[in-house]
Amino acid sequence: MLENVSIIIPFQTDHGPRAKAFEWIKKYYARVMPEAELCLGIINGGDINKSKAVNFAAKKATKDIFVIADADVVYSPNTIVEAIRLLDKAAWVVPFTEVYDIGWHGTGRLLKTKPKWPIDLKHEECTKSNWVYEGFAGKLFVISRRNFEAVGGFDERFIGWGGEDDAFSHAVRTLCGEIVNLDRKIFHFWHPSSTYQTNPHGKANADLLGRYQRASGNKKKMAQLCGVRPPL
Repeated sequence: MLENVSIIIPFQTDHGPRAKAFEWIKKYYARVMPEAELCLGIINGGDINKSKAVNFAAKKATKDIFVIADADVVYSPNTIVEAIRLLDKAAWVVPFTEVYDIGWHGTGRLLKTKPKWPIDLKHEECTKSNWVYEGFAGKLFVISRRNFEAVGGFDERFIGWGGEDDAFSHAVRTLCGEIVNLDRKIFHFWHPSSTYQTNPHGKANADLLGRYQRASGNKKKMAQLCGVRPPL
């Protein structure tokens, strides 16, 4: 089933913790999901732009099913198999309901291990996040190429951290259909955090996200905002 999957990973190096996690993650996919096509969207230098990195990787993809995954998350390969089965009736799938943050010490230790599933993680090395909310589509989701292209991919006007995942979620839910969740877990490697407040483009991102929020549910307005044709 994974032969028709393109795993799309956006990445822009910090020459530090994120880069170390990324090297481990690439080996993880090669080891546990070798059938899938791995498409890396690597942006070098300049402002961080996850949207541009996602779209760049998507242009390399040749398969019909996209798995959009951050470069710092790890999960069971069976999660993707289960999510793909749901695409027959769902517009897209966010295949988790819980995110577990791996602490600094646990991340450092895990990155020294051989990539495999299950990961070699101790219970005390991670904590459950409490910020997964309705409509959340960050970290990891599964979507058909058709629906990804129907909303024009990610909006590259989001610069730096914040807003692009929520905007994409509003776009897909309005133009393609609601999220279906799987009751599964994903694990998130430690790295220094970023916020709207630490992003010099934070206000512009928040304003742009506000436009998506106001257009949510209105196919015509959302299509105009995304620069695509509204669905028939």
